[in-house]
Amino acid sequence: YEIMPSLVGSEMCIETGGLVTLNELGVFIWQQLADDCTLDTIAARITDEYDVDDATARADAENFLQSLHEIGALEHF
Repeated sequence: YEIMPSLVGSEMCIETGGLVTLNELGVFIWQQLADDCTLDTIAARITDEYDVDDATARADAENFLQSLHEIGALEHF
């Protein structure tokens, strides 16, 4: 994954001038992207950090990453 915007607290400044506020899980996933993690690694870390099963963790990560891609905050997904 290639990260495009900068993270300021729990808000991301998008190149197009938009601002996206992240919830706790969004911030957690964003931090994993900074470590250059794969989707599988992100899902495993979500499972470790939060009380969710593997399928839920993976679906949440995929949905979030897809949302980032759609707004131009994530170049490759």
